Amino acid sequence: MPFFRKVFGHGNGPEPERPDDLPPERPPDLGSQTYLEFVGGSAAKFYAAEIEQDDVGTWSVAFNFGRIGFPRDWARKVAGVEEAKARRVYADLIAEKQRKGYEIRPWPVSLRLPSGDLPTLAVGTASSGPATRGIYVSATVGRLPPASGGSVAGVPLPPGRLLGPDPSDGPRGSGPVLWVSNERVADVSDQWRTLARAFPETGLWPLVVETSLGIDRMPDVLMNDARTVGNDPFQLLRRWWHENAGLEDDEFDEEAFQPFGRKFPGLAARTPGERPDSIEEHVRGLEGHLGLVASDRPANSLDAIGWMGPANYDLNPAEQSAILDTWEDRFDAYLVGLGFDTITLIVGRPPRDRQSAMAIAAEHLAFCPDNIFQGVGSIGEYVPYLIDANRWDFWWD
Repeated sequence: MPFFRKVFGHGNGPEPERPDDLPPERPPDLGSQTYLEFVGGSAAKFYAAEIEQDDVGTWSVAFNFGRIGFPRDWARKVAGVEEAKARRVYADLIAEKQRKGYEIRPWPVSLRLPSGDLPTLAVGTASSGPATRGIYVSATVGRLPPASGGSVAGVPLPPGRLLGPDPSDGPRGSGPVLWVSNERVADVSDQWRTLARAFPETGLWPLVVETSLGIDRMPDVLMNDARTVGNDPFQLLRRWWHENAGLEDDEFDEEAFQPFGRKFPGLAARTPGERPDSIEEHVRGLEGHLGLVASDRPANSLDAIGWMGPANYDLNPAEQSAILDTWEDRFDAYLVGLGFDTITLIVGRPPRDRQSAMAIAAEHLAFCPDNIFQGVGSIGEYVPYLIDANRWDFWWD
């Protein structure tokens, strides 16, 4: 209706302005801080707004926007106004963004308020603990159990060992970063389920660890190198797409990249549907050792242990975790399996049609080209393996 009013007018004259003392038309359930994101095509943008009362009793509305993960300095939309006007401006800002396709998301811990603090409560964000864009989050990062004789959430652990990077490999602190059982665990999926349910309290994310090369080799891919920062998923995937396309060497494999060509098509849209309560039903069938990582999110596990499985591609663990973070958000895809050069994700909301799967396949090629280059050979051939698939396996040669 507002569009037609703007074009054709309103009755016999312009639409009258509403007095400042009238309450806002939209329900006042937005809280005092709201964070929204728009992800689609080549866009990965955010918009944040805060309404606040100052020391003298007047109100202001601040806003921030830009590429996801790259906030700017906060600016004021209005300041020194009455509460009714501030709330109307605040609600209008959010409604405008929603009309443009933005969706309200949990407030990220990387975005501070104008005061420098994190919000105590934002729409879609838990009132305590760090924000999350997935169904698994812990308010704390746990402590690894002892090698043997330990238990987590009432689950007695089998004999294991603590693994960590070589202290001489980089500038980060040394010490164990991964607990792994010495032997394969017969009921590993059952133990995974119990430990995943307890994750919000323990801060220990369970993994099914594949050690075909032997546990003693696993520290070879655990590094304590300095991590990259400001990892925007779109920028990372676009960069990797161009690197994998060999554009600098003029060795572009047109067939493998069809139907997209040389230009990265952008981030895939979120798959439809509500978030599942868990992914437990899809974990059955995994086999291997039991592993534990001290982390507040599954996506952060690769960064936490410094996993360098894609050694030939020189992917920084923080960059890998940034991709897993956005996949948790858009597809409810969670890291469950780990190997020497492999990872397994269980997907709660997989693509249901070819178009959606095609866009996700492009991200897979950028993230793990060996899945396609040394697998089926092209994005088009890879797509059928993604439709309705609750498991994504990645391997790097």
